[in-house]
Amino acid sequence: MIVSAKGSSKNVARNPSPDAISTDSTIVWLHEADPRQLELIGFKALNLGVATRLKLPVPPGFVITTAAYRQCLEQMGFTPEALARMGYDEALQTARTIQHYFMRMSIPSDVLTDIRSAYRQLTADGDGAVVLRPSLSYANGVDFAKRLRPILGVRSLIELEKALKMAWAYMWLDDIIQYRFSQPHLHQRWDDLALIVQPLLQPLVSGSLLSYAPDSDDQSFVIESARGLNEAVSRGVLVPDRYVWQRFLKKISERRIADKPLRFMLADQWAVQEVAIEQGQRQVSSLSDADVQALSELAEKLVAGYQRPLEIEWCKTEQGLQLIQVMPVTLPEFESVRAEDWLKPGELAPYFEKPVSPLGWSFLEPLLQNSLQQLAAWLGFPDGTLPEPAFKLQDHQVSLHPNVLGVFSQQMEHYWAEIAEAHPTRRYLVFMWQLLRLQREWNRGYRDFVDAMQAQWQHDYESWGAEDLLDALGHISEQSGAFFVHAMMVRVLAHVSGVLFSDLVQTYLPADGVYDILLQGLPGRHAETCRLLDQYLAEINQRPEWLKLFKQQNPHHVLRALQMDEQGKAWLSRLEADFRATGFFRIGMEPLYPSWVEASQLLIHELQDALHHQQHFWDPALVEQRETLEQELAEGFDWLHLHQRFCFLSLLHLAQSHAALVQDEPYYVAMFMPRLRALALGLARYLPLDSRQDVFYLSLDEIREMIQNPMNAYKIKELRELIQARKYKRRITHRLGPEASDGLRALELKGRPASRGEVLGRVRIVTKSEDLKQLQAGEIVVTDYVEPFWEQALAKAGGLILELGGTLSHGAMLARHYDLPCIAAVEGATKKLSNGLIARLDGGSGHILAYREEMLEAQEEFIG
Repeated sequence: MIVSAKGSSKNVARNPSPDAISTDSTIVWLHEADPRQLELIGFKALNLGVATRLKLPVPPGFVITTAAYRQCLEQMGFTPEALARMGYDEALQTARTIQHYFMRMSIPSDVLTDIRSAYRQLTADGDGAVVLRPSLSYANGVDFAKRLRPILGVRSLIELEKALKMAWAYMWLDDIIQYRFSQPHLHQRWDDLALIVQPLLQPLVSGSLLSYAPDSDDQSFVIESARGLNEAVSRGVLVPDRYVWQRFLKKISERRIADKPLRFMLADQWAVQEVAIEQGQRQVSSLSDADVQALSELAEKLVAGYQRPLEIEWCKTEQGLQLIQVMPVTLPEFESVRAEDWLKPGELAPYFEKPVSPLGWSFLEPLLQNSLQQLAAWLGFPDGTLPEPAFKLQDHQVSLHPNVLGVFSQQMEHYWAEIAEAHPTRRYLVFMWQLLRLQREWNRGYRDFVDAMQAQWQHDYESWGAEDLLDALGHISEQSGAFFVHAMMVRVLAHVSGVLFSDLVQTYLPADGVYDILLQGLPGRHAETCRLLDQYLAEINQRPEWLKLFKQQNPHHVLRALQMDEQGKAWLSRLEADFRATGFFRIGMEPLYPSWVEASQLLIHELQDALHHQQHFWDPALVEQRETLEQELAEGFDWLHLHQRFCFLSLLHLAQSHAALVQDEPYYVAMFMPRLRALALGLARYLPLDSRQDVFYLSLDEIREMIQNPMNAYKIKELRELIQARKYKRRITHRLGPEASDGLRALELKGRPASRGEVLGRVRIVTKSEDLKQLQAGEIVVTDYVEPFWEQALAKAGGLILELGGTLSHGAMLARHYDLPCIAAVEGATKKLSNGLIARLDGGSGHILAYREEMLEAQEEFIG
């Protein structure tokens, strides 16, 4: 489409006015690009248009739009609607025909006329040399576009037409077709390629800028550069110079000048070539301080305009700095707390001690986060008071943010300070009224939870369909979430009532008394279970042959021996029935492990442990002492006024109720965790797993996706590799725990942090494409640099170590896109590391520790 420029006698290709945006323009100029033309020009062109409007240095240019591409396809007889219906095999066959047509047929005359007119206008004052760069209209189109190399050095209209056909035909190569079908949205639209045409620049220095430092914060700009074309930095084929600019101090805080042995320059036939740099120039800084400052000032203007983080490609020519590409990116979450400072909830609740499986964490994590938020809202915390996330998984262990307990303590102190000046009796009455009201609420919540879970225990999930099992899982999740809220509430109330009672004791009762016993030996499920265990201990002690069996054999052998004896079988049956009625306090917050409901040997192990240590579970004397002291306090302190005695007895009752309920928490956990395990094993019947136990190595979202969308053979193979990788990582993580790793020697390496996160996995050396065929899910890829077409393989990797390249190389960018921990510029990585080593990679610090697998195998075997 040609629009005559007003006041000009010659035809120029122009964009329609903003009031009449056309959807079929074949040419759009960068300086007139409009967001409503995204489908026509793609993200890369639109972002350059934004930078142009911000009056930043962008080479002039125009876009050959997707409408021009579509016209060519329609001229061949391929409509967008027909192409969108193609399957993979049909697409491969169609691609052969389209490539042939592009090379043989002419571009539609109206499209060619527009392109020629725009080219003449663009090159009127130059030598005619231009570059063609791809631009796609997808949010992640930059990742796709990285697979489509620019065409450099086009010097005439004839060459431009040839280059244009080549760029369009390239979209139909087998590798591109395969990539399209690996991404659900990419094979729904095939006329998606726009091409930016700009004058060819001869850069002295090129590079990239990231508007945040991946290893620290968003208060710095990271700049990487090398001499010549930006191929060196973007592809990551050498270690570039690195500069970190502090935004508010407006100075360089870090400068690393690398040994740069080569540069990329334009060669004949639209190609680039490597040119060696003289030895004396290899370690010379590619940018001056003034260059770094000028580049940072340009970036500040762009960040201010976009109001979000950016990755910028740029070059420096004899005319100054020029922007080549602007790409908005997602800012990662920066953690101010070191991993080792996170707390282990197992210290507060013993059922969090065991490692958590992917299924267990996907069930627990939203419940824990939501419950804590609801508790904070119930306590009246201002929004944003609690750190996020409050819980996370570290080395398969649930961890609690260290500030959470401090926030609650401060809030409790704040409440207390508000009434601290009041008379003690009034102070207690205010709190007691709230405590009694809340006690009614959690009593009702616990009662509803017990009723709901008793109904769940009536079901046999083995005969249920997949959809019914998923519905039941949703119900248990909802009921368990309500339980967590009330359980956290009870813990807070136990703390508050305990503090109030202690304060009351110090205020009114003799100082020489011991009153802690009032909160011990309390009645409840725990007391009933302990008495029952002591009863069974006594029965074992009365049978010498059983006592010998329990003391000398392991739990599995004891169980088998009892099952072969009639009296033993009856005793086991009674044991199981009694504990089904009372519950048992040994339960983990993890469905992977069979509970005492399924495995009686857990009860036997508990009895054996008590026999070996000659211990009892319950101390009747403690109960007698508590009850005696309660009676004395109720009757013996006549000097207390009636209202003071009422406060004391009421607070004592509340403190005891809350303390007993905290002690009984494991019994409520034991109501839903075995049911979650049974549901998971039921769902496993509908999944292509080697073993039903493998279901615990999948998240709930993964399970739902597989049930709703049947898997082909290739996907099943990938699934099994993923499960094996997760099993292996779980076992190795245990062996590399703080205690286990103290005596292990490790190879230490250091590089540039490129993508945050920590990972532990096997090393896989990749120096050529064929090596990727051996890559297993979760392995850490170690390579010199990443080729664009490796993306699909990297998607299943656990981490990435680059020997060359920097923070802004294509490999590092892919790692950030897939949330893979990544370290770049690790000197000698492909030689110092080898296949089979176990590496712990910290993408935030740039540190790598590598262990020999056989050393880890010598560690104690992890069960579970």
